[in-house]
Parts: sequence; C-alpha cells; structure tokens
Amino acid sequence: MDKLNLREFVIHYKLLMTMLLAFLISLVGAIVGIIIWIALGSVEGTMIDVLVPSLMITVTILGIIGSFNKSIRETKGMSLVGQYFILVFSFALASSLDFSKLEGLFGQILFLYGSITIGIFILHSIISYFLKIDADCTMITLTAGVYGPAFVPAITKQIKNDSLTAPGLIIGSIGYAIGTFLGLLLGAIFLL
Repeated sequence: MDKLNLREFVIHYKLLMTMLLAFLISLVGAIVGIIIWIALGSVEGTMIDVLVPSLMITVTILGIIGSFNKSIRETKGMSLVGQYFILVFSFALASSLDFSKLEGLFGQILFLYGSITIGIFILHSIISYFLKIDADCTMITLTAGVYGPAFVPAITKQIKNDSLTAPGLIIGSIGYAIGTFLGLLLGAIFLL
C-alpha cells in the first residue's frame, strides 16, 4: 500500500500507461452511453440520463475485470492516484449540489441521514459482536461501507493498523460495485 507522501511520489511509464487505461475505460463507458442515447432516438434532454449510468456501470465492470490483472493491481503509485481522483470526484460532486432546492427541508434531511447513519452503525456493531469481529475490522468495514474507500487510509492511520488499509479499500470498492448494480436494479424496478 502506497503511503500518502507526495515528496516521494514519482510518475513512471507503467503508472502513466495504467492511468491511460483508466481513461480509455471511462471513454468506452461514455461511448456506450452515447450509442444507447442515439439508439433510443436521441430524445432531447435525456443524454445525461443515459450517459451517467452507462459510464458508471462500464467503469465498474471493466475496473473489476482490470483489478484481476496483477500488473495493473500492483502498479506503484496507483493507490495514491486513485485516492486523489476519488477526492476530486467527491469535491466535484459536492460542489454541484444546489442547496436552494433543499430550502425548508434541511431538518428533515438531517434527521433522515442522521437516523440512517446511526441505524447502520448500531446494526453493523451488533452483527460484528455476534460474529466476534474485532473493533478495528468493525471500524474499517463500517467506514468503507458508509463513507467509501477514500476515508479508509485516514482511519487505519489513526488506529495505527495499516494492515487493514488494503482490505478496507477492497471492501469499499466492492461496496461501490454492489451499490452501482443495486441502483441500476432499483431504477429499473421503479421505471416499471
């Protein structure tokens, strides 16, 4: 697992090729989305409705397939680049929120997400207790599941258990993949 040390970070040929492959995977997802949009008759205003899910599903599937390649998986510096892109994505997503649409609903939304977070924490702790999972693993899997893989290295550093960083990142990535496919399934159910 690469440490977050930018002073020792070096861009090398293999890292550039792996980043190029990730870009090409994203491009394939975008092209698939555009093809689906055109096949649906290019209805005005729906390109983004087709492009984003197509991109997410294609990137998830091809990313999982690529993770089985040892050369890609063990490219030095990829975890640092991946964490950087996760943070950029999270910042861009948060920056695109329109808080004016939440006017008058802030208390209800805070209550909803607060109760979901506390409920997940309680349920996760109970399951971990009955399965006799130690506190460190419980914290890491909870962080990976609720907040995503970007927050796992910060938690493993705080609890001084770096051996859980890689499993936490894997669990978070699996959660993203499952969430993507469950979202697609729920979307299909609600459209019926």
